[in-house]
Amino acid sequence: MYEPVYLQQAPRYFPVIGWIVGGVSILSFLVLSRYVSTDAGILAAMITGLLVTGAFHEDGFADVCDGMGGGFSKEQVLRIMKDSRIGAYGAIGLIAILGSKFVLLKELASSHRYFLVAFSPHTASAA
Repeated sequence: MYEPVYLQQAPRYFPVIGWIVGGVSILSFLVLSRYVSTDAGILAAMITGLLVTGAFHEDGFADVCDGMGGGFSKEQVLRIMKDSRIGAYGAIGLIAILGSKFVLLKELASSHRYFLVAFSPHTASAA
């Protein structure tokens, strides 16, 4: 049963959810990078993060890209951002951000810094 007090108390659990998302993503990286390749491990970690979170943040980013790219007035920007469909700017933005994430994680995958970089943002962004 929903109670408004539950919503007010929810943010204290966000870092725990970040630990779970980061942990599951790192686990998928470790499994695939051990048996297939580092690239496959990074891709698996990214896909796992998308699946666990429902691509919530990526959807919001695509909406912002569409709104800022296609709107000329505040009303247009907000109308475009509320539209559930993805446009060209949103698709281009997602390709750019996911491609950048892959390249940056690949640069860090050869060191122990990968775990810090892959785990910390999930937790810190939830705090």
